[in-house]
Amino acid sequence: MAMEGEKKKKSSPISLQQFISNITPLIDLEKEAEISASISSGATRNLDTAQKRGSTILNLKCVDAQTGLMGKTLLEFQSTKGDVLPAHKFGTHDVVVLKPNKADLGSPALGQGVVYRLKDSSITVAFDDVPEDGLNNPLRLEKVANEVTYRRMKDALIQLSKGVLKGPAADQVPVLFGERQPTVSKKGTVTFTPFNKNLDHSQRDAILKALSSKDVFLLHGPPGTGKTTTVVEIVLQEVKRGSKILACAASNIAVDTTLLSDLPLTE
Repeated sequence: MAMEGEKKKKSSPISLQQFISNITPLIDLEKEAEISASISSGATRNLDTAQKRGSTILNLKCVDAQTGLMGKTLLEFQSTKGDVLPAHKFGTHDVVVLKPNKADLGSPALGQGVVYRLKDSSITVAFDDVPEDGLNNPLRLEKVANEVTYRRMKDALIQLSKGVLKGPAADQVPVLFGERQPTVSKKGTVTFTPFNKNLDHSQRDAILKALSSKDVFLLHGPPGTGKTTTVVEIVLQEVKRGSKILACAASNIAVDTTLLSDLPLTE
């Protein structure tokens, strides 16, 4: 803590290359730790223990199959032992594998997918490829350590390092790394008529600030405060302006949620 009268040193912004150099080994460490924990856990447990720990759901049956966005297949599973699922630690966006109920823990999976929806009585998983057989038999789902996320993060850092001087986001990099202040339109020069008439004051204020920002705008808030609703309105307003929109999120499901929220407001 600085003493009274002592000048605080202003921290210098970290360069892009420094950022990449610092983050890359941390991604490797995180991946290795998760894989190691998964292997150690799988080698010392049986199926009943895995279910008690919440990482496996046994005795499932496939009760419904639907086609979701982007051609994904949504399979809904319910328990064969009762009306509700056993206690578990699965959450939406978790990567899971589908296996025959009595197969060994190290056995090949019927398919790999992402948890799309959770209810007390069922779990719905989005699959890129539908298992060709085995769905009529008792099944189980296992949470797994997955390298895809880590590989994508490292690939993104590599692309950022190579293309920052030429890419479409080149002008944003100095702003994001503190080398240039973000620019905004003059107050009063930007107005909008909301598509969603139920927006509250804080949402309208955030949307106005986002539309006034020429470089970057950060929207932050705890769960349940209406961030998705606000983002949907920003997207619609930018489309109305004639902008091209690329919506990205930590998972495909989050992007799907934003898209599905857009549709009713544009009808």
